[in-house]
Amino acid sequence: MFGFLKSNPFYKNKTREEFIEWFSKAKNWNKLNLKIINAIIDKFISDSFAFEVFVHTSENCNLISNNFIPLTQKVPLSQESDDYVDVLLSSFALTLYYTGVLFRDQFIEKMNAGETEIKELSRLLNLSQDSFESALKLNEFLFGAYGSLAFLRGLLNKDEEGLEYCKKGIEKMKKLESIDQDKLTDMQRVSLNDVNFFNKSIIEIEGNLKALRKNRKEERGR
Repeated sequence: MFGFLKSNPFYKNKTREEFIEWFSKAKNWNKLNLKIINAIIDKFISDSFAFEVFVHTSENCNLISNNFIPLTQKVPLSQESDDYVDVLLSSFALTLYYTGVLFRDQFIEKMNAGETEIKELSRLLNLSQDSFESALKLNEFLFGAYGSLAFLRGLLNKDEEGLEYCKKGIEKMKKLESIDQDKLTDMQRVSLNDVNFFNKSIIEIEGNLKALRKNRKEERGR
C-alpha cells in the first residue's frame, strides 16, 4: 500500500521550509494559508512516515476540496485566528475519521461474506487504519478513532494491540477532563460532551478484547 513513498515527492521534504514550499505549490493544499500549513506541520513534523501517510490518505479522500472551500464560506472567523485553525483541523480530522469508518465497514462486510482475496482485504484494512491514525494526529480527542482501531485489532486476533488503543483512548478522555474548562477550545468542548458515550463504548470493546484474550489462552493451554 505504501508504494507511493517512492513516487510522491512529498517524502523528500525534511525541514519546515521544505514542507511549507511543498504545500504552497501542491494542488488543493495551496488553498491553505501559512498559519494552517504551519499548524499541520506542527502535528506531524516529528513523524515523517505518519506525515506521508496523512498526505496520501488526505488526497485519496479529497480532504481539502471537501472541507476548505465550504468552511471559508460558512465559518465567520478570521482565517488567521487560532479558533479558525482549530475548527478547520477538527473538520479535517472528522473527514478522515468518517473515511476510516467507510473502509472499516467495507472490510468487515467482505470478511463476513467470506472474501478470500487477501490483497483487497489488506487494502481496505490499511486505508481504514491510516485514516483513523491520521485523524488522531490532528485531533487527539477524537475518541471514536481509538475504539475503531481497537476493534480492528481485535478482528485480527491482536488483542494486546487493541487493548493498548483502548488504554490510549481512556487516557485521552481523562486528559481532556483535567483541562480547565475555561481554557477549552470550542471543538474540545464538543469532544468533552462525547466522553460518557465513548467511555462506555471503549470499555465495552476493552471487555470483549480481554474475554477473547482469555479464551485464546485457555485454548492454547488445552
